[in-house]
Amino acid sequence: MVGAAASMQVTALLPPEIDDVALSQRAAQVGVSVRPLSPCYRGEARRDGLILGYGGVDERAIEEGVRRLRRCV
Repeated sequence: MVGAAASMQVTALLPPEIDDVALSQRAAQVGVSVRPLSPCYRGEARRDGLILGYGGVDERAIEEGVRRLRRCV
């Protein structure tokens, strides 16, 4: 996990064998909204990951979202 102290989101880095775009699409199918990290890069160098926003979301909803996301992986 990568995050900034003043941010409303964190980034979960993924191993290269996990397609972050496909994972974000599977997550959407179970009601979890996350953004893939790889499209944020230009050129050859890139990292796979998910951008997880948590602003305005209560703790229970975050826990449930993480459970759903875990099943997608």
